[in-house]
Amino acid sequence: MLAVVAYAAERARVGRPLEVGLSILGIGLGALLFAGVLATAGREAWPGLIAGAACAALGFAGVARLLVRARRRADPSAAALFTVYGDLAALGLAAVSIFVPPVGLVALVAFVVLAVRGRAGAGDKYEGLRILR
Repeated sequence: MLAVVAYAAERARVGRPLEVGLSILGIGLGALLFAGVLATAGREAWPGLIAGAACAALGFAGVARLLVRARRRADPSAAALFTVYGDLAALGLAAVSIFVPPVGLVALVAFVVLAVRGRAGAGDKYEGLRILR
């Protein structure tokens, strides 16, 4: 439901406040989900609040920059769909992680790589294809 609201708000050009609000909400939901999983397993739930928030923030940091860079390079009509693709990928990753738990750890490592590489290449200018004459 949040993905549909985010897509509608993006089409209405709400912009940065929506992105910040949804990221805070996502971090909160990640913390609650991790804590709930620990509580279900019969363990203390409070470490899950911290770890879940950290994992959600890491995922957001890695993927948000990737989507921003991709939107800049794409046509305006296609750029609006990157949010939908990101949301569908997140739902798919969550579903697979439930049934195959090591996939979540692999995704966490991928988010670290995305965050580090995105930060390292933030100042680079995209030169595109060069035509040699």
